Amino acid sequence: MIEKTKDLMEEIPRKLDMKHTSWQNRFVYATTFILIVYFAVMDVLTYFHIQSLPVRRKDPEALTGSFNYFKMLSIKGMMEDQLSCHFNWPTCELFEAATHLSNGYPVVTANSVSVFGAIIAIPAAKLLTLESMTWKRLAILVFVFRLWIDGLDGIVFRMQNLSPALKHTQLSVRHSSGWFVDTMCDFFAAFMFMYGGYRTLRQKGVPAQPAVVLPLTTCPLTTCPPTASLSHPSSPTFGE
Repeated sequence: MIEKTKDLMEEIPRKLDMKHTSWQNRFVYATTFILIVYFAVMDVLTYFHIQSLPVRRKDPEALTGSFNYFKMLSIKGMMEDQLSCHFNWPTCELFEAATHLSNGYPVVTANSVSVFGAIIAIPAAKLLTLESMTWKRLAILVFVFRLWIDGLDGIVFRMQNLSPALKHTQLSVRHSSGWFVDTMCDFFAAFMFMYGGYRTLRQKGVPAQPAVVLPLTTCPLTTCPPTASLSHPSSPTFGE
């Protein structure tokens, strides 16, 4: 009776984990499909927008007003991946416009946002090393959120330090301390992601197996014919 109870207690978490995994798989597939369609549509719209632009570049002072994705798109943005260009940057701009994060909170600076993004990479790396697939997927979501934070710090810096004509652009100011802090925080977060993956592979690695000595012949020595020899039949022997 006790053994059956123990088996039942071990079987229930496995069944629950399988149900959760099935639901999570459907969610991941649906989200991936939606993102692929969205990125494809945005790539096509971006292409036609670039084709419609005049050859002569406009004056930067004309880029004033509220955020406009196609109006503010730069060469730097077009060289980035779809997630950063088509999702992270627009949503960060919309979040800043809705919350006024750069002006409403004195403690919020570009460096503090970068440091926050580096800090959340630590628990994400820990979640990546856990056994359950649910925690591993949550770790990936946290790392994706950290990439979103990485786009927010640049927007906060431009809103607080640049002129109105450049606030909604993707200009990088490399002579500032924020550029150095952002680079170091990105490097630390990338290291934590690789460390979490390394620990996961160490846990799931192929266990070491003892070496197996293969026999020299395909038949046992007691049943081999007398003419069987280890040496090649055509090879000469010493003394001939």
